Amino acid sequence: TNVALESFVGDQFFAGFTASNWDRPNAHRILSWSLSTDTLPVDPPADEIRIVSSSINVNEAAGFATIELIRTGDVSDAATVDYRTLDQSAQAGQDYTSVDSTATFLANESTIDVLVPIIDDNDAEPTESFTFQIDNPSGADLGVPSSTTITIFDNEQPLPSYANFQNQSGIKTNGGASIAGDALQLTSAATFQTGSAFFDTAISINGDTSFQSEFSFEMTGGSGASGADGILFVLQNSAGAEGALGRGGSGLGYDGIGNSIAIELDTWKNGWDVYSDEVGVVASGDIKNQLAQAQSPVNLNSGDVYHAWVDYDGSSDTLSVYVSQDSTKPSTPVVQTNVALESFVGDQFFAGFTASNWDRPNAHRILSWSLNLETPDVDPPGGIDAISIADSTITVFENDGFATVQLVRGGDLVGAATIDYQTFDQSAVAGEDYTTTNNTATFDPNESTIDILIPISDDDETESTEAFTFTIDNPSGSDLGVPRTATITIIDDEQPLPNYSDFQNSAGLVTNGGASILGDKLQITNDAVFQTGSAFFDTAIDIDSDTSFQTAFSFEMTGGLGTGGADGILFVLQNSDEGPDALGRVGSGLGYDGIGNSIAIELDTWQNAWDQYNDEVGVVADGDIQNQLAQVKAPFNLNFGGVYYAWVDYNGTSDTLSVYVSQDSTKPTAATLQINVELDQYVGDQFYAGFTASNWDRPNAHRILSWSLNLETPIDPPVNPSGDVVGITVASGYVQPTAIDWSPDGRNMYVAEKSGIVKVVRDGNQLTTPVIDISNVVNNVADRGLLDIAIHPDLQNNPYLYLLYAYDPPEVYDNQGDAFAGPDKRGNRAGRLMRVELS
Repeated sequence: TNVALESFVGDQFFAGFTASNWDRPNAHRILSWSLSTDTLPVDPPADEIRIVSSSINVNEAAGFATIELIRTGDVSDAATVDYRTLDQSAQAGQDYTSVDSTATFLANESTIDVLVPIIDDNDAEPTESFTFQIDNPSGADLGVPSSTTITIFDNEQPLPSYANFQNQSGIKTNGGASIAGDALQLTSAATFQTGSAFFDTAISINGDTSFQSEFSFEMTGGSGASGADGILFVLQNSAGAEGALGRGGSGLGYDGIGNSIAIELDTWKNGWDVYSDEVGVVASGDIKNQLAQAQSPVNLNSGDVYHAWVDYDGSSDTLSVYVSQDSTKPSTPVVQTNVALESFVGDQFFAGFTASNWDRPNAHRILSWSLNLETPDVDPPGGIDAISIADSTITVFENDGFATVQLVRGGDLVGAATIDYQTFDQSAVAGEDYTTTNNTATFDPNESTIDILIPISDDDETESTEAFTFTIDNPSGSDLGVPRTATITIIDDEQPLPNYSDFQNSAGLVTNGGASILGDKLQITNDAVFQTGSAFFDTAIDIDSDTSFQTAFSFEMTGGLGTGGADGILFVLQNSDEGPDALGRVGSGLGYDGIGNSIAIELDTWQNAWDQYNDEVGVVADGDIQNQLAQVKAPFNLNFGGVYYAWVDYNGTSDTLSVYVSQDSTKPTAATLQINVELDQYVGDQFYAGFTASNWDRPNAHRILSWSLNLETPIDPPVNPSGDVVGITVASGYVQPTAIDWSPDGRNMYVAEKSGIVKVVRDGNQLTTPVIDISNVVNNVADRGLLDIAIHPDLQNNPYLYLLYAYDPPEVYDNQGDAFAGPDKRGNRAGRLMRVELS
């Protein structure tokens, strides 16, 4: 909006924030804030005509390529622009039909679609492209982009697409490679072997060809985390074709495969490698011919399933590699480099994988794989021209000497650049806990990182975790990026903390009630009735409002009544009067009831009246098992007698408590439960950490097998959905319903049927009269029909319903009985998007 600031505040202002609570309170917090007095001009949109997209992909069988022209600025009068097509690798008359004409924008018209016919032939061809450009505008200026590259994907080219390898059709395995169940195993976990597997059809390319490939993989068994060597994703045009196989036992199975380029996922650091876990690009059948190298973001050799994506943009020659622990593609590549694919492989490639084992073997397996020839969205190497801090949270120990803050400059590094930086106290105080820093960092030309060292003071006092802030601002020669603030957490080195891989050495533990050390296990209760036990670390851990922690433990609930037993285990933080000797009431409340000034994580195996689930993960407080702050259903049966794993993370900056549980020792990506609590509001300035459990008349033995706790700050994770799934029928009787949408007020539910009818359920009641019936123009055959509908999000002011469908034109009724040209028949049809106005 337009306002005259001075007319409201006069010649100065105080800047800040306000909030309030009435009877429905929330905590309202500001997590970061900056303000500058730089002028930010807002220009009106230019009066111009341009093409919406500078690159368009189309399948050869699509019939047309659609180029959208858009006009901005003053559209009150008519305007025109000339357009034409120009050959690149695609040839007019063979691959598409040339167009050369003028587009006319009527008054108040802002978009025009130009259709360029695409020719579908029966030849297997590489990806081809041509140019569409606009010029000679009248009534408006020529905007940017004024040209677009249209890429045609051949529909005769077979491509790899394997959700798994139960059906191995199209895969050629060589050497030690084989199909193992539904996995493509490149090597087993035996020594001195090499394996490769390639898609058996060569993929034709030219200088414009792009591709995107995705695969999941695991390296496991054999020597495990100390094993070798790794997996390569290979594009090659060697004399071996789909049977290509590298030299035995070495070079990741790649050495000797010529006319090639490969992505390495390398788990062993040789003399030519920079990292132990390395993601890189190698070429020409020589594992030492490394074009790019980067540290892997994950431990490739952990035995877990990982995911990789390889994108190549043929227009910019940009090769990008992404690696992740889950199936969500990261936004930032691990490696990005410029290569001309055609210069390595020529006019075609065979795509596949290689691996090898020497004397430290692992099994190397591909679990899924797909490849397409679409152009990826790729940011140019270097990214945004800005200076930022590499990490927004940094943890150091008091005796480390220094905290290292890395500044990163991205984008254009040709000239020099500077940035100011300084520190600010939080709970850590300059002069007592660290040395204040206030200076300017200078990046020389082509310099991308600078490390700032902040001295940390080491004293002999036992203190809580403390933190201070490091900020950057006032850049010169570059922009200010994000993050621009880092929180540096100092962990006291005088504070003893629990760290038990098992409990053969139980020093530092206090056991109470029925708790005892049983071999190498901490048994909170045995499997007898009517008992309570607790165990706490004997040293209180000092905290303040900024303190964070991470704890991990493994546990079992077994014996006694087995899966019919009770009650469960609690991980407890407490500052009660009894200290490490705290013990709850006998036989009930999971051994927790009565332990005040506390908060606890419950792993509950019995559903009482106050519980929602039989197997429950929850948060309780104040020594009252019924005072439940959060409850979710456990993702598995906690009472099944197996060994299970739990992690509890608390971020003192965001006050986020996250709980994870798993059936194996790998910490899940998403938390089982997450809640916001202020830890110091429950326990004060210290806590004793430990466990409680109890048995009534359905006993189980409750045991802790390992436990560790540190004061490092965790990253707040995503959270798994929880609770029970309940199906409810709200409307029925539809014939092939294809789409649903709602009016913004929630009263109308619109349901589309494939035949072309849209019905409405209003306030839960099915209306007898359809909203619209367009079945006479819908081509309803096979997977065609009325495929989707949408209601305008501002329905009150824009009362529109949009319908997307396969279109039967009027002339179909002149061809009744024709198997292709008649109504609802299989001949070629166009898709149509129609807007109708609702009453």
